[in-house]
Amino acid sequence: MRYLTSVLLLSLIFTRSVLHAQTSDPYADALVYASNQVYQPSLAVGAPDGSFLTFFSKDATLTLDMGEGEEGTGDLFLYVELLNFGARYVVDFLDAQQNVLIWHGDIFPIMTPKITVPYSASTPYRYVRIRSDASSAQWKLDAVEAAHYASATPPAPEPEPEPEPQPAPSIVQGDVIKLADDGNHATTHDAAVYAVGADGKRHAFPNETAYFSWYASYAGIKIVSAETMASYPLGANVTMRPGTHLVKITTDPKTYAIESGGLLRWITSEQIAQNLYGTNWMSKVVDVPDVFFKNYTMGDDVTLLNAGVLITTPTGTSPF
Repeated sequence: MRYLTSVLLLSLIFTRSVLHAQTSDPYADALVYASNQVYQPSLAVGAPDGSFLTFFSKDATLTLDMGEGEEGTGDLFLYVELLNFGARYVVDFLDAQQNVLIWHGDIFPIMTPKITVPYSASTPYRYVRIRSDASSAQWKLDAVEAAHYASATPPAPEPEPEPEPQPAPSIVQGDVIKLADDGNHATTHDAAVYAVGADGKRHAFPNETAYFSWYASYAGIKIVSAETMASYPLGANVTMRPGTHLVKITTDPKTYAIESGGLLRWITSEQIAQNLYGTNWMSKVVDVPDVFFKNYTMGDDVTLLNAGVLITTPTGTSPF
């Protein structure tokens, strides 16, 4: 008779576990172990249904499997019924090898059919071991539930609010403008930077050297729409800021000083260059690509040591 009872009990546990495991849920899938002081332990498997197992004495122990792929990642809920005031529980959270990850114990609050057992470890728990920790206080357990578990579908993220439309920046003569970066490294149209001239046209900086001869950083650039950019016809390129560099081209050994309006003046001797710009005058020389050299116009040569040539331009000036 005892053998038959055991077979029926195991059959019931197996049947409930198989049926329960067919769908993913946060409840225990199977009974792993129950001590002699636990009556009808299989009733804790599955969702709460009003059928309770009973813990009769201190150290009565129950181990439940939350299910492979349904490992708990959040707090544990216990659905309980108290038979005596003062009942106390201990819950061990176990990994897949049944090693203890963390444990928590407390006295049951009265008139509370569902209690929360906090879980703060980062590793998901596969099993939970529940023990009665009061010798004279009996209590019942209907089910256990993981607040969050591994295969649960995460809640859909809240849609991000639409950004408030930003007013188009006002553009005035002397402003520096460009298009917004389109995020595509293969395109270059959004990298060009322009100065707005008094002629109502946009004038491109041919390279960074030309830009930084006028400005210390990109901080003052205004981002404009393609429509705003197109409203300014393309004008001549911006030339190097006078007094910042001496220039030459790779196909011509001559070195030129720059004056306002992109006017070039050939410095006819090294002695003149040293007299005007110091012994380190060569450090001021930059090459201008041949294609951009036509942006400049030729002025008179500098042939005298005391020739009047613009050496520096006041800080804060702009190309236009």
